[in-house]
Amino acid sequence: MTRIKDQLQLRAHTLSQREIAIDELLRSRKRTVKKLEDHLGAAVSMLSKRDSTITALEIRLAAGQLETEPPTSSLTAATSMQAMR
Repeated sequence: MTRIKDQLQLRAHTLSQREIAIDELLRSRKRTVKKLEDHLGAAVSMLSKRDSTITALEIRLAAGQLETEPPTSSLTAATSMQAMR
């Protein structure tokens, strides 16, 4: 009877140690998931800012090109006037 009791105590202790180890692994996993979610959020934020910057630069480039290029109708009129001379 004592032998069975000792075996049961040993099994109970082993299960308790396994529970502790599994609980620690679960907490570690949760911390890792939280860190990865934070990194993902930062990456998405950086991509969003990059896309906004690219869009703003494209708009500025288009505006600059419009300022430096004469309108097509004026160019055609100037070409026509030179041809008449």
